[in-house]
Amino acid sequence: MKVLHTKWLISAGFLLVILVSFLMHGSIFKRELTGFHVWRQTETQNTILSFAHEDPSIFNPRRNERGAGDGIFRMEFPLMQWLFSKPVRWGADPLVVARYGDFLVGLLTLLGMGFLTRNVFKNAGWGMLAVALMAFTPLFYYYTLNPLPDLMALCLTVWGLWLFVRFRRERKYWLWGLSVGLIALAGLVKLPYVLYMGLHFYSIFISNHKHDERSSLWIRLLTLLVLLAPVAAWYAWVIPGWKGNGITRGVLNMSDVQRTQYFYYLWYHLRTTLPELLIGWPAMILFVPGLVIAVQKFRKHPKDYWIWLIPPVALILLILFELNMIETHHDYYFMPLLPYLVLITILGARWLYERSGHITRLVLISLVVIGLGFSTYFRIQPRWDRIGFNPDWLTYKMELRRAIPEGALVIAGNDVSHHIFLYYLNRNGWVFEHNWLTEDELRSAITHGCRFMVSDTRAVDGNPQFIKYFGTEVDRFGSIRIFTLKEISDMPDIH
Repeated sequence: MKVLHTKWLISAGFLLVILVSFLMHGSIFKRELTGFHVWRQTETQNTILSFAHEDPSIFNPRRNERGAGDGIFRMEFPLMQWLFSKPVRWGADPLVVARYGDFLVGLLTLLGMGFLTRNVFKNAGWGMLAVALMAFTPLFYYYTLNPLPDLMALCLTVWGLWLFVRFRRERKYWLWGLSVGLIALAGLVKLPYVLYMGLHFYSIFISNHKHDERSSLWIRLLTLLVLLAPVAAWYAWVIPGWKGNGITRGVLNMSDVQRTQYFYYLWYHLRTTLPELLIGWPAMILFVPGLVIAVQKFRKHPKDYWIWLIPPVALILLILFELNMIETHHDYYFMPLLPYLVLITILGARWLYERSGHITRLVLISLVVIGLGFSTYFRIQPRWDRIGFNPDWLTYKMELRRAIPEGALVIAGNDVSHHIFLYYLNRNGWVFEHNWLTEDELRSAITHGCRFMVSDTRAVDGNPQFIKYFGTEVDRFGSIRIFTLKEISDMPDIH
């Protein structure tokens, strides 16, 4: 009866966390894509829309900035975008699908984190606390409602880790295969997560388990290589096409500014991103003793814990390699570390629990969770309130779309993201930024079928060099002006 009672309490606690998170996110579910990292949000959403309304092949993700071409551009394997496109293809609202779909992936991640923690600490109560801590971790809280594939990769990784922990205790091949498969899929969705596969490689090559006969090791290694092959094949295929993307060269391709700022970036993430976004200040009271205990455990029994150091060390090295690209604002690069940070925090919570009276420990841990929820809400809400681009594109979204015929190619700017404006226009074409547009570029776009300029900068649409290419002004909405563009054949004086 006591066990049953405990299970009911834990289930009720999980549902309470879901309900509170849902209510805290309530005003965001139907809000248009704005705020911090709206650049990547609109890029992801454009891919979802391309799957829904153009080519549904998962191998052909497309960009809106495509000129007159097909726009196919492959980076990570677009599993999340492809799955989200299905209800949109059947008539669902794209924004609703993106918001609620992400929230569902977030809930599955929390459930997986609960199972993982319960297995690591052999206690369902700590699993419940892990769910609460992760749900209200500022970084996780923000990305549970924004269309980025990073969350799906995190979800797959958490479940893969749970299966791996179970395999180490139960030694069943199906657990091994599922664990490898989920983490391989996570690596397809976002490449850094494949580093968690270090756990599996270590357990094969540095294994002293008495049940690990030679045949068992070969079966596990073959399974690992077979399931890892699609990840290697995909990125071997697509990475050569990432021209101009500094992510492939990292610190080997730093600008002078990045070189001088490198240690500032490092210090910023240590003093701000780690305590404020990855953990949350109220939870630091649990994380700090948890980290001390983790270090002590490793020093006493290094052979037992070496395996668990591989993913975080590999991820930290990757972050250091990409730090010039991460700078101070690309915080989603740190998401792969969340499972470890939550587990360390739980370690600190257990330490506190074991050294306090019954009432004291419950009050302290409850205050941490409640404080984390409040601080996260007030820390993250301004991220959504901040639009992040010229608000006229948001205010006049529907008017802009109605003013331009469907299927018409446009050139739009100033858009440093190269994704936001074309998302709000729901059109394809060309983009310029920082008033960087030459006459040759405009002529080339017109020659290839561009028929409209949509501009929020007078430095471009008021430039006599470009005005001669304009037909009529279709309309203006706030700071945004729409012009038809003449065909080159109709302009004999500039042939």
